Amino acid sequence: MRGKWKGVILYHLLVDTIRFNGLKRQIPCVTQRMLTKQLHELEATA
Repeated sequence: MRGKWKGVILYHLLVDTIRFNGLKRQIPCVTQRMLTKQLHELEATA
């Protein structure tokens, strides 16, 4: 698993069920494009 933001994203998802905009608010320094890309990669490996 590669990606700077995947660990941070997984942490927030393990703490609570959260939608895309909620993740965006929780991690304000990640761009929408990068968040989308990382989520797609996580989904593909699941």
